[in-house]
Amino acid sequence: MLEGTSVAAFMALSIPIISIAGVLALLWKRNETQHRERVMMIEKGMSPDMFESPTKKHFRAEHPLVSLEWGMVSSFVGLGLLVASMLNRFAGLDNEIFVACMLVSGGIGLILFYFIAAKKLKEEVLNQP
Repeated sequence: MLEGTSVAAFMALSIPIISIAGVLALLWKRNETQHRERVMMIEKGMSPDMFESPTKKHFRAEHPLVSLEWGMVSSFVGLGLLVASMLNRFAGLDNEIFVACMLVSGGIGLILFYFIAAKKLKEEVLNQP
């Protein structure tokens, strides 16, 4: 018979695995259903672009650098976590340094994004006929 600790360990490992598998199955089914709907619309001569909301199209057109923004913020927050981890380990600072470093480095990432985006927009304005 299994001991109590091995049953607890099995349950502790199976819950996240089952949860992740369930979420992935739901996402797969949603994409499969959406694909079927679009194929049926094309067969009937309708445009599948009806699924995409006009606000989403407008947002992409107005904010083409949103991926760069999120990428820079995520990278700098990760860098802040790395610096905070080293400060915590080698300088003996408290755990509050993690939040401070994440916020400061995320802000630096946003400031750098602002300068990059401003430069890119200025180049686009100058290159227009």
